[in-house]
Amino acid sequence: MLTGERLFRLAIIVIFASALAANDTASVGARAAATPPTGTVYTWQQVVTGDWQAASNWRPERTAPASGDVLVFNTGGTKTATNVPREIIGQLIVSGNTAVNLESSADVMLTISGGEGDDLTIDQGSGLNFTGANAISARPTTGAVARIEGAMTFMSSGSAAHRLTAAD
Repeated sequence: MLTGERLFRLAIIVIFASALAANDTASVGARAAATPPTGTVYTWQQVVTGDWQAASNWRPERTAPASGDVLVFNTGGTKTATNVPREIIGQLIVSGNTAVNLESSADVMLTISGGEGDDLTIDQGSGLNFTGANAISARPTTGAVARIEGAMTFMSSGSAAHRLTAAD
């Protein structure tokens, strides 16, 4: 009998295997080598914990969030971004042996609109964790590509139903 984490891991494997089977190898490789969506690249600057919506927590300062923004967590160690809003971004990249905990003050949808290349990236040795009492749903849109070589976990201190839901 599959339960909890084993069932979740099996579901993720099935989802990504199905997505890869639906695309031929050449088109997947071509997308990964192409340019990212138009938008500004912002890198998380907080040492441990900070507010996602505080412009000064990003470099350059993220004063005018846009749907094509590329958000990067790559400074190593464990980081927690609180107050994640309902938002549309272009890409989310976690690399450099960085573990990112995302928390929100309400149930939110984080839409990853994508473009050319990998749109949700979690490199080997890195992790993306949805934590806290309020549900965060990450939703790559149609055509967005996820490359998860690291870890992705969903943990709640209450009954939050964190999710990763791909359009295709």
